[in-house]
Amino acid sequence: MSQNKYASNVVEKCMEHADSTERELLIEEIMGKSEEDNHLLAMVKDQYANYVVQKVLEISKGRFWCRE
Repeated sequence: MSQNKYASNVVEKCMEHADSTERELLIEEIMGKSEEDNHLLAMVKDQYANYVVQKVLEISKGRFWCRE
């Protein structure tokens, strides 16, 4: 999940240029389908992947982060 410099840059650019459906798919992959496959915590702690998380927050304005 973008844990090297170049992969992080690629995913950030994908987030910037994707349409809303593509962004939602990328964000769902980061968030995972369950607690076991939630990549978010590892990404936040990673020196490169945390930039992807920041980009997601910037683009989504937080609307995808609340689960019911």
